[in-house]
Amino acid sequence: MIKFGTVGTGWITTSFIEAAKLSEQLDLVAVYSRTEDKAQKLADTYNAPTYFTNLEDMAKSNEIEAVYIASPNSLHFEQAITFLKNKKHVICEKPIFSNTAELEIAYRTAEENGVYLFEAIRNIHTPNFKILKEKLHMAGKIRSTILPYIKYSSRYDLLLQGEEPNIFSATYSGGALVDLGVYPLFLAVGLFGEPVKTNYFPAILSSGVDGEMIIDANYIRKYLYTWLCCI
Repeated sequence: MIKFGTVGTGWITTSFIEAAKLSEQLDLVAVYSRTEDKAQKLADTYNAPTYFTNLEDMAKSNEIEAVYIASPNSLHFEQAITFLKNKKHVICEKPIFSNTAELEIAYRTAEENGVYLFEAIRNIHTPNFKILKEKLHMAGKIRSTILPYIKYSSRYDLLLQGEEPNIFSATYSGGALVDLGVYPLFLAVGLFGEPVKTNYFPAILSSGVDGEMIIDANYIRKYLYTWLCCI
């Protein structure tokens, strides 16, 4: 059993805890939140023996072997580095970081400390994806693919009312591409590899992030993929 802790108290964290329990390979030993009430409530709900409100203290705990991070996007890098430097394996919710520079630093830090760093992008690890990839050749020569992911965000109305939820905040690295667009993006790369050229067409919201976007990915005329993501 791997002893793990969590960072974040949203629904995605509770879903991960529930899935970890079903795996029977992960043992929840600690949770973290900046707010003590939230940390204690989550710990009590899932019988975690310890909760933290100080990230450094959690990272130094000898009781934790791995951590799942599900905080706002812009906080991922700093928090992941803290755990990696303390030799903890890290599973970070998508998008793993805000830019590739952070990604390179974090993976180097993981290697230096002999631990693993994973992005929690589950759709390319599902049985359906594996079947699709194995059987794709049966479709013949693929000339184009459309990979849509369209959803009306439950927080969009708050933006219209003048608020700025994390998912629509540039400060917290929000937007359509990093929230939903990563799913068709990973699917395309997982099936067809890295494209030679991409074109990005966003619709920018008042908060400065994309509310919807289209990406054309070109594979030297052999394939042309287009996907659309809306929040």
